[in-house]
Amino acid sequence: QKGEWLRCDFDNKAVAKPEIGLLKLTDKGNPVTPQYYLHYTIGFLKDGFYHSLEFPEGEKLTNQKKPIELEAGHYDLVTGTRLEDGSVLSQMTFFTIDKGKLTTLPIELRKQPGEMQPSGKLNLDSMNLEKGGNAVSLSSLAVGNYSVLVVFDPDKEPSKHILNDLGPYIDQFNQWGGQFVFAIPTGKEAQAEVLKTYPLPAKKQSGIDANSTIINAISAVYGGGLKDKLPLVLFYDQTGNVYLFSSGYKIGMGEQLLKVISVVEANQKIKASCGK
Repeated sequence: QKGEWLRCDFDNKAVAKPEIGLLKLTDKGNPVTPQYYLHYTIGFLKDGFYHSLEFPEGEKLTNQKKPIELEAGHYDLVTGTRLEDGSVLSQMTFFTIDKGKLTTLPIELRKQPGEMQPSGKLNLDSMNLEKGGNAVSLSSLAVGNYSVLVVFDPDKEPSKHILNDLGPYIDQFNQWGGQFVFAIPTGKEAQAEVLKTYPLPAKKQSGIDANSTIINAISAVYGGGLKDKLPLVLFYDQTGNVYLFSSGYKIGMGEQLLKVISVVEANQKIKASCGK
């Protein structure tokens, strides 16, 4: 009623009104905005067990102007960060909601510990992207220290999904110093215009994988058969070191890219500061 939850009792028994406190969630420097169920849950301690609170899946509860009203008592906050290999970094925090008081709780998603090592190295000079009839190497297209390469088939659903996955994170990608390179396999030139139908990062290059030099160079590092495993997504530095490689469609690739970018660039800043 009027945006507020009301308690109902169909047995007509008197129900004591619970004591209420307030919870304000804040986003603590995460590469993506935490979403309920996807990145964290909140549980209320009742009868010796923590019961997850029901909020819409994907709800962004952090940094809202109006705090959340909760029953006074003991709670837990469980966060989870899915890594590229499918494993999850989780963390549990316990907190208390007191009657009539505001509790402020930062949500900080765990980051992959240590320095992320490259999984392979590309020969960027041998990888040519055909633009306007001219073939240019990926090394000459480098902007900034890092790039994301997406090799996709515009006719196939898995490739369409990866393009859709990038849309929700355009603002973050546009603030990033690197660029995206979109490559379409030879023979698919007629579908090159499909990129214009998707909301994509502003800093991008697109063209044709001339004579399959891009696919062949990636296959030399990560094995054959990749033509049948599109889309391919790679995050690499200007020397060709690859820090993320993905073949076939994986859910949440836009988010995964942001996480890897955050870790790799943070490590680079630490190295730079130590070298001074």
